[in-house]
Amino acid sequence: MSDPNKGYDYDEVAQNVFFPAFADIAEFALEHSGKRAGRMLDIGCGGGHLGFTVLQKSDFSGVGVDINDEAIEIANNRAQEWGLADRVRIVKADVVAMPFSDGEFDLIVSRGSIPAWQDVPAAFAEIWRVLAPGGYAQIGCGLGREETRERIMAKLQERKSGMFGPGHDKKFPSKSEYEQIFADLGISDYEFNYDIGNWAIIRKPA
Repeated sequence: MSDPNKGYDYDEVAQNVFFPAFADIAEFALEHSGKRAGRMLDIGCGGGHLGFTVLQKSDFSGVGVDINDEAIEIANNRAQEWGLADRVRIVKADVVAMPFSDGEFDLIVSRGSIPAWQDVPAAFAEIWRVLAPGGYAQIGCGLGREETRERIMAKLQERKSGMFGPGHDKKFPSKSEYEQIFADLGISDYEFNYDIGNWAIIRKPA
């Protein structure tokens, strides 16, 4: 989740550089999960790009969560602009203490937020708690499919600096670290996918 005490320019980069990646990631989540309707949660939603793209491509209703006030304002404005205000709610909350019921969400996505989480195992415990039986969670980072990645990397090279907000100097968990977290939480149905980035995918038994 984003630093609650600082604004950031990530939304401008998400809109003008990363934007093509969100369609790739959303399509992968919908196809790989086999889900097209229900309740969706976007953790560390920022300006809402990924979650809103999922909504545009499906019949889900959803919630976006971020701890940054600026992100929440931007996401609420974008929900209006994209015609999604009646299908999505933006909530200020920390990933380790989300104000949702057990098993509330059928699909959970989060792109790029892990480096800002203060307690990664506790965050995954919360994700597992709010994931519905039969639910699917896709957590990680990525710039989409190969062609999309190449286009984005070219733009990043042009811009060179100022790409990321607070927290992005931290690393993502390694595969072995993910596996230990999942073992501790009793999560046995998981996989790692590198087709559209670096993703940990978990499924909860129905």
